[in-house]
Amino acid sequence: MTLSDLLWFFITGWGLPFTVYTFAQIFVPLRLRGAWRWLSLLPIPAMAYVVYATVAAFNEHSNMWPILLIIASPVAALFLVLLFFLTRNWHDAV
Repeated sequence: MTLSDLLWFFITGWGLPFTVYTFAQIFVPLRLRGAWRWLSLLPIPAMAYVVYATVAAFNEHSNMWPILLIIASPVAALFLVLLFFLTRNWHDAV
C-alpha cells in the first residue's frame, strides 16, 4: 500500500471518520471547560487501543487491518460532536 493509497483512505475513504474524530478530539476539549472537558477526553484510551490494533494488523499484512478503525471512529466522533453541541446548548440556556 502506497502513501497515496493511505492518504486516499484517510481523506476520502473509509478512514474519513478517523480524520473527523482526530480533529474533533483536538477541537472539542479546547472549547469546553471543567468537567465537560474531562468528559471529552474519555474516548482517548479506547481510540489509542484501536490505533495500536490497527497498526499491528497493518504490519502483519492483514486484509482486515482497518476494521476496528472503521467501526470505532464514527462512534467516538459522534460522541464528541454530540457532547460539544449539547453542552453548547446547555450553556446558552443557563
